[in-house]
Amino acid sequence: MNCNVRRVILEELKGAGSYVSGETLSERAGVSRVAIWKHVQRLKDEGYQIKSIRGRGYSLLKSPGKLLPYELQPLDVDVVGRRIIHLDDVGSTNLFLEGKAGEGEGLVVIAEEQAEGKGRMDRVWKSPEGGIWMSVLLKPVLPLDRAFLLSAISALAISESLQEVGLDAAVKWPNDVLVRGRKICGILAKIDGELDVVNYTIIGIGVNVNFGREELSLENVTTVKSELGREVDRKSMARDLIERLDGWYKVLKEGLYDDILNAWRTRSAILGQEIKIRKVSGEVYMGTAAGLSESGGLIVECEDGCKRTFRSGDATLLDEP
Repeated sequence: MNCNVRRVILEELKGAGSYVSGETLSERAGVSRVAIWKHVQRLKDEGYQIKSIRGRGYSLLKSPGKLLPYELQPLDVDVVGRRIIHLDDVGSTNLFLEGKAGEGEGLVVIAEEQAEGKGRMDRVWKSPEGGIWMSVLLKPVLPLDRAFLLSAISALAISESLQEVGLDAAVKWPNDVLVRGRKICGILAKIDGELDVVNYTIIGIGVNVNFGREELSLENVTTVKSELGREVDRKSMARDLIERLDGWYKVLKEGLYDDILNAWRTRSAILGQEIKIRKVSGEVYMGTAAGLSESGGLIVECEDGCKRTFRSGDATLLDEP
């Protein structure tokens, strides 16, 4: 309710271009003028510069650059993003969302910064201001052996959003998105399941957007700003990403698994390429990435002539920059 009222206030102020009376805002939002005043104060606390003059009303001077719910909504979605929680900073959006796993699916937690962002194998994922750091709660009816599809639809949504801002993005097994061979996004899916069924999953997504790659102090990474030479509208990109993820989730719920796998194969950066794959145990194999199994395993024609399917591990292109 509070979010809806503030969204109405902002829509009215942005659309007016001048002052809007408290009475008009009260009528549009369906709350009292006192409530309007309180909501305006809360918006000011969140960084909105709003000027008020007795007898004239309110005027919006400037909006913050934050990914606040009422900046992202309304969204054209069925599930993902029906509710959004915004945080200025957090240890980890995934860990925060774990505490809300009992809520309805589609809940999105989005933060301006993460202090303890994690990638696969507990690696540190630096998350400074200017990125898109978000986690999504989903509760699909899905066999555990198809859990890869959750990472796949995330990678597809992200790569499409990057393409929308002018970048040629590709997916890399098991859960990375690359631009010109450099990692621009990471995906971390935590799955809670029993027997052979997924109970819920939390998908963490981190996209490097409006900062330079020099801020990351890592090799072979990049950012949207570094690739384009300019910043992009982060709010529009976040909206687009959420809507695309919702679209792919609909495909998943309809059981169109082959459509997802085929789309992933089409966008793959490694199929047909010479790669090195390192298993969690430390074993290393060299060979050609030959395909993707129905369960999301990477099929590799190894140097010893054997064809192996890897369920987990790190794949590296031999000619990565």
